[in-house]
Amino acid sequence: MKPASLSQIKKELQLIPADRLTGLILRLCKYKTENKELLSYLLFDSDELANYISDLKVDIDVMLEETLQKPLYQIKKGIRKIQRMIARFSRYTGFKETEVELLMYFSRKLKDSGILEWNSRQIMVIYEKQLDKITGMLLTVHEDLRTDYAKDLLSLSAKKPFQR
Repeated sequence: MKPASLSQIKKELQLIPADRLTGLILRLCKYKTENKELLSYLLFDSDELANYISDLKVDIDVMLEETLQKPLYQIKKGIRKIQRMIARFSRYTGFKETEVELLMYFSRKLKDSGILEWNSRQIMVIYEKQLDKITGMLLTVHEDLRTDYAKDLLSLSAKKPFQR
């Protein structure tokens, strides 16, 4: 069975009474956590983007602190989990600047934590790919922000070569 198109859904939603629409939205939220997270963002956080970003930064700090307490093989998994969380929550805002800012913040935290100096090739590759992703995303942000982020990115990419 093929789902209806977005325009068909939009037309049908305009015809539904408010109380039934509320029920449909609540039912939709029950089945998928991402739907619930998106609706929470739209209802509570979309008006205050700066607070939303600062809350996400606090979550990143907590998750990174918990991750760094684990053995090295679990640190890699924890870093990827944080990256997925950043991608998911920043997608809700609809602004690429949010994801760039959060990834830059996370990169700075990784570099400051000293984990990059552990000579772990896997973690260094994850870090470098994250910097490459940020570089690619910089092309989509406003020019003024691009120059600011580019300066920060330059300080993050200043690294010593991997040694065995």
